[in-house]
Amino acid sequence: MKSPGVEMYVCLDLPSASVRSSLFAVIAELRERAEPYKQLEFAFKMPMVVEIGERPERWECELHLRAARAQRFFPTFDGTLSVTPLGENACELWLQGSYTPPGGRAGKLLDDIALHGIAERSLRRFVEEIAAGLKREVAKGPPAPEEPT
Repeated sequence: MKSPGVEMYVCLDLPSASVRSSLFAVIAELRERAEPYKQLEFAFKMPMVVEIGERPERWECELHLRAARAQRFFPTFDGTLSVTPLGENACELWLQGSYTPPGGRAGKLLDDIALHGIAERSLRRFVEEIAAGLKREVAKGPPAPEEPT
């Protein structure tokens, strides 16, 4: 049983074209559990498996989060991570989707009563870490052109 939808965003004072090109580098680091994204496992209190399907033509990618172990005790998240341009020098990073609490109907009831905030805070932390990664990646600037050999 899925939870109500999750929708959150972070404003970035960065050129949308730079964010879009940097998003793929950040996604690669996330997929490989490179630092600083390895620490997200501690924020979620579980080892994570991140599955990402790229949709480069839409500035959007599919996102699936699940526990790497003991999956029946943790929620799963299915949604999208997207970049929305706000003019030339700003954009928004959006996380939209829904999560499925563990435990079937009993788990859904417990989530409705007490645990929904924990899931939302964990997802907020996730999107804020991605935003921080985008800022670091854009600050590096474009890659240097390769020298002819």
